Amino acid sequence: MNELNELLKLKIPINDNPEDGFLEIIRKSHRENINSNIYAYFLDADNNEGLAQLFIESLISVINTENIVIPSETFNSYSVDTEVKTENGSIDIAIDDDEYVIIIENKLYHHLNNPLEDYLNHYSNKKRIGVLLTLEDHPIPDEVKSEFINIKHIDWINEIRDRGLPSGLPLKLYIYLNDFFQTITNHTKSNTMNDEVKFFFDHTSQVEAAINSKNKAQGYVWHQMEKLARLLNLDIYKENRTRYEYLNFWSRENHKDIYYTVNFKEMMEGKNKITIIIEFSSTLAQQEALTKFKNLALNHKLKLSNKAWKYTAHFLYKEYELNTAQIEDLANFIYSRIKEDFESVFLKLIELCYKNGKLINLNNLDSIK
Repeated sequence: MNELNELLKLKIPINDNPEDGFLEIIRKSHRENINSNIYAYFLDADNNEGLAQLFIESLISVINTENIVIPSETFNSYSVDTEVKTENGSIDIAIDDDEYVIIIENKLYHHLNNPLEDYLNHYSNKKRIGVLLTLEDHPIPDEVKSEFINIKHIDWINEIRDRGLPSGLPLKLYIYLNDFFQTITNHTKSNTMNDEVKFFFDHTSQVEAAINSKNKAQGYVWHQMEKLARLLNLDIYKENRTRYEYLNFWSRENHKDIYYTVNFKEMMEGKNKITIIIEFSSTLAQQEALTKFKNLALNHKLKLSNKAWKYTAHFLYKEYELNTAQIEDLANFIYSRIKEDFESVFLKLIELCYKNGKLINLNNLDSIK
């Protein structure tokens, strides 16, 4: 308990969560070949000459900070290729003009195990600049130290940002570009110890005590929900028994398409609020005649919900602010609210929608009051 009290005295740093880009959404942001293809696309003058010039000039600028001088007249006209096959491997990105070639070995999270000498030998007739492109500083193997340098993804991207994007860039290309920048930034931050990570390692025992306290709170809520199920004489829907955001209470045998949902996500986030909901399965929710039930909401001072998903839809709900005493008696508090605010309309819905244990066609019902 002392460790929890100590934690409460500390100022906990909170960093904004990184914004997801398209590659994060499709879970491909860590794929090096995809990353290389994006670089190659932006480097290709056939796609956008101004953007390609910006990418190549920014890359050369970063290379030149590593005591390598590429003459300004080079790379005015070049080709860019990915997965260039060599005798013993393939080069991720090759930027090739008449005299020079930039050989890029692109690394995100994979370890370096590539035949870099072989890559250099593939272009033995040119002046070669090898670039090991990584998320963080990485040593260059001794055998290629004279011809390879290490550049970080974020350094190249930041140089592009500092120079500014070309005017008149098509909106679609602008969106693609900034989305890619965000992905590189996300990768870089994930490899950097931020204030939140440092806070954990500086105060590990206190944080672990807080995590243990949270686990016990989740266990308490779960036992209260089991008690609530017994009071309601309903079952907890088995497929969300591990959730700590909401639970469904239903009767598979008697009325599986109409059930209660208790959402306690905000309570677990410290907002001391729960929401009780009458929810429908898709079988019932897709019937247009549900509009006939609106008067039930008005008569019982419950709110109508417009939330719907593929298989479920919320119908009526009410939010409740909780004090400490109500949380201490959570199951009984929710049960009393269901009995007073929801049960009559819940039973009325079951009576109207089911005949002989089977769901009926609601379109045959008269207007409901």
